[in-house]
Amino acid sequence: STLHLVLRLRGGHCQVPCGIFDDPKLVSDIMEAIATIKKAMVQINELSATMNALNFNQMTRWVNTKDEHASKIISLMGEYCLCQRVKPVGDPKTPFKSEADYIAALQSHH
Repeated sequence: STLHLVLRLRGGHCQVPCGIFDDPKLVSDIMEAIATIKKAMVQINELSATMNALNFNQMTRWVNTKDEHASKIISLMGEYCLCQRVKPVGDPKTPFKSEADYIAALQSHH
């Protein structure tokens, strides 16, 4: 998709285990998508007060925008939080003290 191409061209995270992570950027991108979704919901509610062709068209565009940003959040979370990022107990970079903690983290990601 276009989003994936843009993220790769900008140096964003990919599905290859590259080990390059930018948590603050991810949080910022998700917060921006959330703000857009909130704005879309407000606009949809305001436009629905008067149903005419123009408002119906604008509501449709806002619904599409809201859905696109919700999909972006799902994609970012699904791709950024892949299991490859969760290091197993034997790995020197693991934050987990036990196998049970590791399994719980994997389950939380899914």
